[in-house]
Amino acid sequence: MIKKNVKIGSFLQRRKTTFTIVVKSPKIMGDYIALHGRLGKNELPKKFRGKIPKNQIWVREDIWRNKKRMKCIEEHEKQELNLMLYHGYSYKEAHKIAQKVEKLWWLKERKKDVEDGITLKNLLT
Repeated sequence: MIKKNVKIGSFLQRRKTTFTIVVKSPKIMGDYIALHGRLGKNELPKKFRGKIPKNQIWVREDIWRNKKRMKCIEEHEKQELNLMLYHGYSYKEAHKIAQKVEKLWWLKERKKDVEDGITLKNLLT
């Protein structure tokens, strides 16, 4: 099992929480890319309820192996958790904002790739 620790914090509140990214097989994760233990019971799929510790982010193995995609997902999860833990956002609100940040991140990366001559097909493989 592959693990990586990430710190999520609030600059204004000067606090940090450490989460462990745990890589799980596609068989376990199914269609889900990443899930964390801070999801409310209604937001977490039934088969994962009570299984993901509050300090863990589970990521599907194929996502983990794609470095660019993993970096994007990691930034999404950090943003989402930061908003939930330190700014009082619900999961749904935090997720919407994190998706927008994720799109901006991809646009920035895409611009770099275009400048470096990398195609979209290569980006996602």
